Amino acid sequence: MRPPKPPASPHNPFSPGPGYIPPYLAGREAEQDRLSTEVARLQDVGMGRMLLMYGPRGMGKTTLLEWLEGHCKERRIETITGTANEILGSMTKLSKAVLPKSRLLVEWAMNLDIHGVFSTGLKTSPEDRYADTPLSKHLTIRCRRKPLVLLVDEAHAAPDKKVLGALLNAGQVAAARTPFLLVLAGTPEVEEVLEGADVTFIERADRLGIGLLDEEAAAAAVYRPMEEAGITMSEDARNRIVEDSQCYPYFLQAWGKALWDFASRRGALQHGESRQIDLDDVMQVDPDVQAIKTAFYDRRYRALNRESDLLAAAGAVAQAIGGGAELDEVPLQRVIEKTLKSTAQDFPQPPDRREIEKRAWELLDELVRTDFVWRRPRTPHMEPGIPSFITYLQQRVSGSCGNRRTSSD
Repeated sequence: MRPPKPPASPHNPFSPGPGYIPPYLAGREAEQDRLSTEVARLQDVGMGRMLLMYGPRGMGKTTLLEWLEGHCKERRIETITGTANEILGSMTKLSKAVLPKSRLLVEWAMNLDIHGVFSTGLKTSPEDRYADTPLSKHLTIRCRRKPLVLLVDEAHAAPDKKVLGALLNAGQVAAARTPFLLVLAGTPEVEEVLEGADVTFIERADRLGIGLLDEEAAAAAVYRPMEEAGITMSEDARNRIVEDSQCYPYFLQAWGKALWDFASRRGALQHGESRQIDLDDVMQVDPDVQAIKTAFYDRRYRALNRESDLLAAAGAVAQAIGGGAELDEVPLQRVIEKTLKSTAQDFPQPPDRREIEKRAWELLDELVRTDFVWRRPRTPHMEPGIPSFITYLQQRVSGSCGNRRTSSD
């Protein structure tokens, strides 16, 4: 008689990748409180708001949107969720997403000249200007009947600025009169995208910055799901994970996945055995995690290296903020400008000062668009999107410079 097969290993809940939901949402209590307050305001006050949630990629913005969607369902509030491409790809997509029951509006949107959204109802105030557009009217009517929450992810990738502007204008009108909540989530580039939508009131919209976790939350993001499976983790093992990840959620998921697989191979998950992960275990899976991090760094490095002056600007900024100094945009622009000036001396006809100054601002904007650096809401200081990438870039650039010097000697 054959021996019985051991029970299958539980599914690994850790998935380091874009859009995957972590098994435990750690360190976002303040953000959850803020979002739940906005939802309560819909029901208690009968008015809405527009909220912009942004931060570097890999910080958990999509996770918070999914949490908010579940929170709304618990309170029986209708929620519409989608990416910017799904909702803002055209006026037809927007009308079908926001007003799925209005066949009249869908037909209107399919035949609409987009400029018609902005040419009707020109009155005295910005709100009155858009109050008479079909989109504003239908959205307001819908939200008078019951609250509505619209969650737009990847807002920085909005494909059509005019459609985005139409939603923002209609949302402004609806939120001022009815329980309508619009949450836009994206990378720091979303600020520039919203400026391109040509709506001035968005400057006054509430903002929620999503950055790195604190150390306690970073450790909990890994050890709490392990504990639920009967696996404990020593304090020095936790400290090593926090130190290596620098509290970046994506790297924490990589550590969790590697340790879960390690525990599974040891049989702790298959047989339900109690086991503690110690520092020696962490060091055994360390090469797997470092391989994931290196591949991540290499992709970002290649993106910067597509333009030689962009890589030089990133290296200069890395040197400036690598020591932990708090710098705002102007000093960083000057750092980049100084680097460009030193490079320009190698050209037969170097660009003039104004061209260099303009290019320095363009490069700083590009570093923000790639979330190499970003600025939290209501703070003047820039900070690295991923601190450990700053260190990696310093080592990579200095190594490249060293190799070039050696080959030329």
